[in-house]
Amino acid sequence: MKKNTVIGIAAAAALASVAALWLGSTSAPPPAPKPTVLFPGLVDKVNDVVEIKIDGKSGTLTLRQSEAGSWLVAEKSGYPAKFDVVKRALIGMAELKSLEPRTANPELHARLQLEDRTASGAQSTLISLHAKEGKPIAELLVGKIDRAATDTRHGNYYVRKAGEAQTWFAQGQLQTDPELNRWIDAKVMEIQRKRIKNVAIRQAAGEVLEVRKKDGTEDEFEIKGLRANQKLATPSSPGTIAAALDYTPFEDVAAAKDRESLKVGATSVYTTADGMIVTATSRKDGDKWWVTFAVEADPANKPSDEVAKEIAELGAKTKDWAFQIPDYRVEQFTKTLDQLIEKEPKTGG
Repeated sequence: MKKNTVIGIAAAAALASVAALWLGSTSAPPPAPKPTVLFPGLVDKVNDVVEIKIDGKSGTLTLRQSEAGSWLVAEKSGYPAKFDVVKRALIGMAELKSLEPRTANPELHARLQLEDRTASGAQSTLISLHAKEGKPIAELLVGKIDRAATDTRHGNYYVRKAGEAQTWFAQGQLQTDPELNRWIDAKVMEIQRKRIKNVAIRQAAGEVLEVRKKDGTEDEFEIKGLRANQKLATPSSPGTIAAALDYTPFEDVAAAKDRESLKVGATSVYTTADGMIVTATSRKDGDKWWVTFAVEADPANKPSDEVAKEIAELGAKTKDWAFQIPDYRVEQFTKTLDQLIEKEPKTGG
């Protein structure tokens, strides 16, 4: 037999052996882990939860259930939270599923932002659910988010049960943000300016600016008592003032009694054509404006049953609270005539 033939046969045999070994080692890959609920049985206990606490690097938010069953923000003197958001948070925890195990080495937890909250510079977020007895029903550390959840799509998270070393790559819809606006209805009211009949803004020193709807128009406004030699710098400014209640947002909230000691800057009274009066009282604390609202029926213009209901609801919503209103909006509650009229150019002498 020729030498090169023997070598060829031997090489072929060796390759066949290697191929057999390779096929044998890969023909039965390990099955992918089956998604598993991280907190078995929690779905049956969500109605026992009376407190949700979210402790993250940007702050802490505590939601508590009142005796009447509503949910309140503890850090904001018990301001109401949105029930649908609280419900999603509870169901999200109960339905969270682990997809794959990750590291169980505590020295590597920080790489996934899953270190304990007590660790220096911790990037994790701790979500705790508590029952009436105060004992935690579930505690979860949430770290890096691979994909954020939406209303229609699950998110992917790196998580770890508090007190355990094992970490997981998990899927679900968690509510991990302690930002207040995520949990409340962050607008005070929404009264379209076409409903407004007139506005009176009274400064603390006594000066009054009056804005009124132009006769025969649905949505045009003017300054009452504007003299012939006075011209508005921005013709649309009266309409902008009238629109200050058309979606009134706020950035923070506090008990009204905690802001009563602040000096009043201005009081603006909005009267609607359908029988509502809204009084906004603005007070400044440093560089922030706090506004309290009073909502009542116009004694000179009896409202319909529908508007009367709106008055009652807005009155109940606002009567005990002071709202931190953004500067761009609170400016409309505190305008003076001098700020609106066009200034004569200075001449050199």
